[in-house]
Amino acid sequence: MGYTVSTADQGISPPVVNIPREYNAADDLIGRNLDAGRGNKVAIHDDQGKYTYAQVAEKVNRFANVLAGLGVNMEARAFVALYDSIDFPTAFLG
Repeated sequence: MGYTVSTADQGISPPVVNIPREYNAADDLIGRNLDAGRGNKVAIHDDQGKYTYAQVAEKVNRFANVLAGLGVNMEARAFVALYDSIDFPTAFLG
């Protein structure tokens, strides 16, 4: 899907991790798992339940669209104060 993800050279110790300049954590953490066919695998487990990669992707996309609709641009700083739940990774990655 054209995700901009990190790569790691596992042939040396410690591995060398390469992070591209146009890096997107949501693409790396969620998108690469969706592309690998893990959409139905559990990605996050909190006190309210378990969430698959596909469910997390949907929540992240929805939150990102809300931010864009409010005029919040990429790389803008925002204050986020949330409980340790699915809401934090949703907001952070969105």
